[in-house]
Amino acid sequence: MQTLAGKVKNTETLSASVLENTLRLRNISLNQAAQRTGVPVEDLHKLCAGEATGIRLSTLAILCSKLDCDPEDVLQVEPQIPSAIKFPGESLRRAWGFQSRRMSITALFFSALLSVVFLTGLVSQVNPVDFYVYHYGAGLAAVGENIYAGNIHGIDMPSEGLPFTYTPFAALAFLPLNILSAKSAYFLWSIASALTMGVVLRNLLPLKHRDQPAVVGILGFFASCSIVMASHIIFGQINVFLMALVLIDLGRKSESRILRFIPRGVLVGIAAAVKLTPALFIVYFVVTGQKRAALFSSIAALAATVVAAFAYPAMSFDFATRVLWNLSDRVSLDGLFSTSGNNSIQGALAALGDGTAIPALVFTLIAAVLGLYAAARIFHQGGNIQAVIVVGLTACMVSPVSWMHHWVYLLPGLMALWERGGSRVRNFCVASWVILVATGPNLGDMLFSLNTPVLVPLAIVLRESLLFIGICIVVLLVQQAHPRIAGPVVREPSSS
Repeated sequence: MQTLAGKVKNTETLSASVLENTLRLRNISLNQAAQRTGVPVEDLHKLCAGEATGIRLSTLAILCSKLDCDPEDVLQVEPQIPSAIKFPGESLRRAWGFQSRRMSITALFFSALLSVVFLTGLVSQVNPVDFYVYHYGAGLAAVGENIYAGNIHGIDMPSEGLPFTYTPFAALAFLPLNILSAKSAYFLWSIASALTMGVVLRNLLPLKHRDQPAVVGILGFFASCSIVMASHIIFGQINVFLMALVLIDLGRKSESRILRFIPRGVLVGIAAAVKLTPALFIVYFVVTGQKRAALFSSIAALAATVVAAFAYPAMSFDFATRVLWNLSDRVSLDGLFSTSGNNSIQGALAALGDGTAIPALVFTLIAAVLGLYAAARIFHQGGNIQAVIVVGLTACMVSPVSWMHHWVYLLPGLMALWERGGSRVRNFCVASWVILVATGPNLGDMLFSLNTPVLVPLAIVLRESLLFIGICIVVLLVQQAHPRIAGPVVREPSSS
């Protein structure tokens, strides 16, 4: 039987790692693909790892037929540089292409450490007040204080203090932070934040780049230096950890050794019990017909709330009867609602004047409906991770206040687009990364301060760049989820 490798010139080689991306988009494991196509799982592994030297045309036809995809979704032919040809940058090229899983994870750690040291050393007056609220609030709750009765005070915090706006379960979850001093805990928290985002982005890389230490390390460093993660680290925020819980829960493989004992939706429920924003994923479960995930996420959120109620009964009663319904009154925005820091729909329109409140509310409701519809459409066409990203971005759009550190789903969104995007999509991704690293909203404010009319359009785009990039990512992800290449619908296991 003639193989495709026999028709490829000796200066070219098969690069079939695209098959791994195709299987991941369809939420199909190697074992499931082997059962569906009849191709041995060892051969599929070689194709996914790009180690195959050839493929039979009959095997390629079976893979395309059973996986409902095109040949370019299974393999690509890439030129191979003859070993006899030497380039001046040969050592650099080898270092760039070096593969090691252990070294790539080590590179992630050092990029996280370097970025935290860089940010805290470069940015003057770094004061992680959000983290201090978590740290001191949890400590006060543990000794019986009602942290909702007034502002939280502590070392390095404003003299008037800051309110604790999270749930009682969050106060319980933050309690281990008090093992160390506030500054020591913040430093470790910051490294963990940068490392978590790096791990998320690494897992979205194509298989052939995932174990390249140079690629992973550079990606992790620039991700931490983007305005989203830089503000996240500077203020000591929690959003990247909540995003990781959601992605682990919904992006995992069903045969995972550890997570198979945790029903899908439980981690989403825990995230919603810490902060109310992830509760939008429960609505997403209902809209997409994921009844089991909706049930388990609701049960997990309720169970976490009950545990906190047993730990802090009086404080939990105060939160449920008074604080929950007046959260907006607890946060003094001091005129910040309409600034570039708030890149939500309502925040962007508020910058136009006081008469935009009603239109902003209308646009917010429309965005919520369209965002959930887009996520449902992508999910039913096999794009599970992409749908999760759309819901996360929609939550930022429709929330009344979405500070820059809330937009953590932007970075995974750009990675998901890059993986299957053409030249135009990848140009958009590059431009977006440049804007994020160049502190887009802050740069927009700077252009406005120049009072140059010709720069006003660019200043507007940069000022609300997080919102605009988020909208573009959602639109492009919907366009990529074409029925012809989407594969089978991802369905939940039956209760039986």
